[in-house]
Amino acid sequence: MALRLKSMNHVSRVCSDVATTKTFYENVLGFVEVRRPSQLEESLNGCWLFGYGMGIHLIGGEPPERPVYLNPKLDHISFQCESFAEVVEVLTRDQIPFVREVIRHDGVYEINQVFFHDPDRNMIEICTCECMPTTPLRELMTAKQLGADIPIIEEMFETVSARSSMDTVDAVDFHGMEHALMDSTVRASEEAFAKQPLGVAPHCNSVHVRPEASGRACS
Repeated sequence: MALRLKSMNHVSRVCSDVATTKTFYENVLGFVEVRRPSQLEESLNGCWLFGYGMGIHLIGGEPPERPVYLNPKLDHISFQCESFAEVVEVLTRDQIPFVREVIRHDGVYEINQVFFHDPDRNMIEICTCECMPTTPLRELMTAKQLGADIPIIEEMFETVSARSSMDTVDAVDFHGMEHALMDSTVRASEEAFAKQPLGVAPHCNSVHVRPEASGRACS
């Protein structure tokens, strides 16, 4: 049985200059400094930052060596943005080098990404991953094994293909689309299961989509 977790709490970063890194996360990413436990104030050089439902804990020290160049395939943390155009504008204004990439899915939707470094060359991604549906593969595979006629993602997200700017389309209810897709998948699975001959067992014990499995993922 997997652990029963609630959410991500924080990411820790060892940094060579706590003040410089703190200013970067405050001014560029919008985090705010929060009070640390008194024990840490007395014994550990660093600070705690908080924003967007998660924390970043900075620890003064000697950070590990990291490549100078930006490689999106290396480890990084990622944030969903409200306006991709604004992200590019701010990074350009502050003269922060970045690499931009676009991930496309069959011409239906696209994910815009930028990658850049903090002062200690920890890589950060900002993306528009919210347009990507996160239907669990297990549920789709179960429905297919039962012979269900599953509505394809392309039909649910055809609105996105009309997008012409590099911003996300705020007017499109992606969250509602995602749940509609999963609900349709579950209904199709149940209907297909009901048509199975007696004695024919499905390949999976359940086709129910757990609520906690519907969170969004960015990569």
